[in-house]
Amino acid sequence: MTVTNKDMASYFLGSVRDDIGDTAYWDAIHTNVHFPKPGVCRLHDHCDANMNLMDTIATFMPEAHEAYWSRGDGPEADKIEFYYESLWNDVYTEAFVLMSEEVNGPIPFTTIGRCSTCGTDIVGPENEMFNHHLCGDHA
Repeated sequence: MTVTNKDMASYFLGSVRDDIGDTAYWDAIHTNVHFPKPGVCRLHDHCDANMNLMDTIATFMPEAHEAYWSRGDGPEADKIEFYYESLWNDVYTEAFVLMSEEVNGPIPFTTIGRCSTCGTDIVGPENEMFNHHLCGDHA
């Protein structure tokens, strides 16, 4: 069976959701999708998502994980590092696609409040209650 980036991204997001719970998960992915900031992933507001992604790669591609963490110095080590970091970025990029599909998918998102700073609507799944009163620009 061939493992795809989508398989790994789905596993990664599931592991984050298990760690932080539904409310924080929906808040993070909604903010990532609708209030993106370059270089910022809102999953980190609730956990060290890097550990989840590292564990995902170790689960699906243990050889790549082991090679990365045991690499030395030199040209071969640089190739291993480049491969691992490319894999990491590809899986996260696919995870962002999945986040977008979830946020814009079959679970209805509605206005659940207003930002107490700027008055912008806070949107989320209608059955979720968020524990903040700030929109993605101020969260």
